[in-house]
Amino acid sequence: MSLIPDYQNFVGFYWTFPVPSAGFTSLPKDVEEAARLSRTIRYQRQVVRHYVQSLRGTLVGELVFLELQPDRGTEHIEATLEKALSLCLKHNAQLLLVDFAQEGGWRSHPFMFRLMQRAPVSSLGLPPEPAMVDGEWFDPIVHFRRARKAASDRTAAARRREVLASRVSVLSSQHAGSQRFKVIAEQLNLEGTTTVNGRRWSEANVRAFLKKMSASDRQESPG
Repeated sequence: MSLIPDYQNFVGFYWTFPVPSAGFTSLPKDVEEAARLSRTIRYQRQVVRHYVQSLRGTLVGELVFLELQPDRGTEHIEATLEKALSLCLKHNAQLLLVDFAQEGGWRSHPFMFRLMQRAPVSSLGLPPEPAMVDGEWFDPIVHFRRARKAASDRTAAARRREVLASRVSVLSSQHAGSQRFKVIAEQLNLEGTTTVNGRRWSEANVRAFLKKMSASDRQESPG
């Protein structure tokens, strides 16, 4: 991306990933509304606006985009990015964005950068430096690392729950009567199999686990 210092008009482009596990799967096109819902968008908007103000320039437009995939950039960014590039051409403006990939390759987006390189428009990727957002110090790279770990932990927990459900289901089918929960707990503890949270089994949590499994099965079965 070119580094042309004498622009006075600028267009801000902000984007982020969806987080389906948290219910974050859509984003308003309005920048203010989008920034209200996404801290990452708020951060990008703040960095770009601060840069423009430091040059006493004019921000002639801002666009936001929410990726379709939660873990990678896709070609679907093209339509929104083309709008931003067209605004740049119309106002002789430079496109501004936060280039997260400058720090360890985080949130690299080959599709986006390829489109910017081909366009007859100057683009500038600002460094993803920590900044004060909502009165708190916000480091986007630390934020991304934590988000990735949380997603990994959720996946691991879900997989462990599936394995436990299978084992408990087998034991449940092998035992009957009023003492079956106690017997299942003893068997699991004897095997060294802990709960999802790493605890020993008891009659009470075996009962609760089976009840939860049963409720989940009812929800997933077709109506």
